[in-house]
Amino acid sequence: MAIQSDSYIPKPVILKVPGQVRQWHARDRGVFLSQHARKALRLCAANCRLELGELTKDDDGMPLPSNGLHWSLTHKPGYVAAVVSPDPVGIDLEEIRDIHEGLYRRVAGAKEWRLASGTGDRKWLFFRFWTAKEAVMKAAGTGIKDLSRIEIRQIPDQNHITLALRGITWKVQQYYFDRHIAAITAGDADVEWSIF
Repeated sequence: MAIQSDSYIPKPVILKVPGQVRQWHARDRGVFLSQHARKALRLCAANCRLELGELTKDDDGMPLPSNGLHWSLTHKPGYVAAVVSPDPVGIDLEEIRDIHEGLYRRVAGAKEWRLASGTGDRKWLFFRFWTAKEAVMKAAGTGIKDLSRIEIRQIPDQNHITLALRGITWKVQQYYFDRHIAAITAGDADVEWSIF
């Protein structure tokens, strides 16, 4: 089914990971999380009345369009998330937790931290920045090497961030739940999040 990208409303799906999975061997846990994220992707496609074809990746591990649709997955120990879109898309999620002090400087420069002054505690902001930049890297089809090239340009509110990479502006929407933050590149359309 063809869809007009200007009328598309992203409907990412977040699935909870059963608690017992955390006790599994790392390899088995990884296989489950990957399959669970693909289940979230199928649910997202069904919610949007879209049909995905085969899910393949390029030599660098970046998802290739499926049936003309772009897709993105993320998985963490407690949750997985996925989204499908007629346009390039990226999704990330993280649990808000303690991190090493050196990571603050790695994820954002002084100018970006000043831009965020007064918009939340530092740990919360770190994960806002990290998930937004990770979503952009996925949508742009690049890797972590471009982390320092992505610049936060605007923080209009607690759910939106505007970033730039290589002269392209990316709008990111964020969603908070159960000590986690999810981020998606979504253009101007309001995202409809689903958690199961």
